[in-house]
Amino acid sequence: FSESFETLRVDGSIFRTFRRNTLGLTLRYRTNFGAPNSTQFLYSLGGINRLSGFERNSVVGPHAGLVRLSAYRRLASPAIFAWEFPLYMGAQFELGNAWQERDEIDDLLYSLGPMIGFDTPLGPLYLAYAYGEGGEHQGYLTLGWAF
Repeated sequence: FSESFETLRVDGSIFRTFRRNTLGLTLRYRTNFGAPNSTQFLYSLGGINRLSGFERNSVVGPHAGLVRLSAYRRLASPAIFAWEFPLYMGAQFELGNAWQERDEIDDLLYSLGPMIGFDTPLGPLYLAYAYGEGGEHQGYLTLGWAF
């Protein structure tokens, strides 16, 4: 493209553990300034940890934001052979959307749901369910770290 434009991407997460409990807060914001109208310059939400109650990449627009609050508790550490597999149970609440106009940010969608998981030598293994605003819902089974 011969046109110039600017993109702003902000990501931040903070997690704090108190004994067996962990709280996490994640913020994500994406926007373009002066980008041509093209599907190439759209951001998407939906899918695990990105408005989890909605289907992957189903919430789309040139401007997108997300706030995720998560909490989980270490319940046990069963040992199999020489390895421990800590068991966690928790929940998360997400608030966000993708917009056509930057000033539409008041139109937010929510998603919430429980999760249960184990630490394994291959990374976390967890099962999660999420309910999204409007009756949307998704289930997840994941192994390993998300990229």
